[in-house]
Amino acid sequence: MPNYPPGMSHDEMEKSMSANDGKPWAQIQYHKALNVNMGLNMLRGLLTDIIIVGLLCFVLVRLKDPGFSRILIVTVGTGVIVFLNSPYTIHIWYPKADITMHLVDGIVSFGLCGLWLGWYLNRGKAA
Repeated sequence: MPNYPPGMSHDEMEKSMSANDGKPWAQIQYHKALNVNMGLNMLRGLLTDIIIVGLLCFVLVRLKDPGFSRILIVTVGTGVIVFLNSPYTIHIWYPKADITMHLVDGIVSFGLCGLWLGWYLNRGKAA
């Protein structure tokens, strides 16, 4: 795999980077073993989601006036923050084709969660 030879000066590296600017490049990821344990992966994903929603509820119940629309807006805003913090920041340096789906996933999943939490956290207050 092409790389800079040991002892290459900073100026030579800069020249090499400039010469390759705009040309195709690739990433290779190495993993020691393929682990396709669907049950464990789904359990880890579920537990992660429960923790995320629990932390979000911790924030939402401390809002001054937690009405339905405010809960929905804060929840979708949280989804945007999550998207910008990880997938998009990584995409800036290492572009991948799935960035749009990460954005849709952040907005749709947190939007659905916000709709449910907006109803659930306000279900006794309408009376």
